[in-house]
Amino acid sequence: MADEREKPRALHGQPTPPIDRYAVKHEYVPRDWSKYDVTDVYEYFPIPPGEPGPRFRIPHHKRDPEQTDKQYEATRRATEQHFRAQGVYLAMSQAAATHRGHFRDCKIAACRRAGKCISRRLEDDWTIFPGPMMPPCCDRKDRTEPVREMIREITPKILALQRREAEEKAKAGGEAAGKAKG
Repeated sequence: MADEREKPRALHGQPTPPIDRYAVKHEYVPRDWSKYDVTDVYEYFPIPPGEPGPRFRIPHHKRDPEQTDKQYEATRRATEQHFRAQGVYLAMSQAAATHRGHFRDCKIAACRRAGKCISRRLEDDWTIFPGPMMPPCCDRKDRTEPVREMIREITPKILALQRREAEEKAKAGGEAAGKAKG
């Protein structure tokens, strides 16, 4: 006779359905920035002064007394790179939302007046997916997903263009160095 533990147990009730991250509306609670060194200056991941796109404030963790200078620098660089990537994603989502015409019925009057998406959520507003990287007009799945799809579609093309430009720049630099020697 089989042991009681070997019998398959029946589940009581239904399994929990997956959470719809668009439907979950949390109340916005401002972040406590007091435990961070907050700055808007990107020291370790420099951004050219004329580069367009929104910038996020950077909440750096306080330096651990046991960190070396190199470790601290690497941590700050990674944090700055992360928040710059959020700014780039926000700029791309604003452009895609503009292309889709979301500004026409945006809650933010500045977008309607400008005729394009220029608004943004608070930097710590994660009450709706995907947080501060999407403009306020992308507040429902039917508005957010097409914007995200446009970004997924264009990103490989942008990266290929950047690689090509870097290769051409390196090639031109190599040719210039060869001429200087010769």
